[in-house]
Amino acid sequence: MAAKTKSTIIFDGASIATLAPMTYTVIEAAPGVHHLTTSWDHEAELELNLEPGKNTFVENTFSLLFFTMTSSLKPIDEQLAKAAIAGLNLVKRSTET
Repeated sequence: MAAKTKSTIIFDGASIATLAPMTYTVIEAAPGVHHLTTSWDHEAELELNLEPGKNTFVENTFSLLFFTMTSSLKPIDEQLAKAAIAGLNLVKRSTET
């Protein structure tokens, strides 16, 4: 079930990408507070306080509990994130051509 799940990524209220499993996207944003949402059957939300000159990585995970899929967003360590995305496919923002 999770292998076919696609999530819409919403950043500060704008839909920016649709991600399938084993994919990721890059968002460039100004420092400050931002809101990240992933939406499919359920929504997961995360408030981020981005710092100048620092990369922030967020993982979208899915869990199956009693036949119900849930999604969560959580910040992860930069080194762990870089290792994890090495084998994934980049999805460009919806506004890019």
